Amino acid sequence: MTLKELTRDEQLVLLALVRLMIQQDGQFSAEEAAELQTITDELGEEDFWSLAQQAAEKMQDEAAIRHHAERVTRPAAHALIYGTLFDLAAQGSIVSDEGALLEWLQSVWQLEAATAAD
Repeated sequence: MTLKELTRDEQLVLLALVRLMIQQDGQFSAEEAAELQTITDELGEEDFWSLAQQAAEKMQDEAAIRHHAERVTRPAAHALIYGTLFDLAAQGSIVSDEGALLEWLQSVWQLEAATAAD
């Protein structure tokens, strides 16, 4: 599965979670920028920015982001979104807030460690 194959709602959740993860880190490294560019390239630049704006409008705080993440039901989407977020977080050291978010997703989406790391 690719990011383009996610449903619109799943893509919105992905971009809201990406925004949250970047905010939690408190820094934006060149490596994270490169990983974000990979996401942009996969979705297409125009779609990426449109979805990012829609996600920001629809999910304005962490509680709203978590609520919408809980509504993602497809296991393949869980694995892809989690893997994308893990790759982003792994571009530097994973800070505690990032780790907590990844652990929460792993729990809510019932991902096993092996599946989550793929």
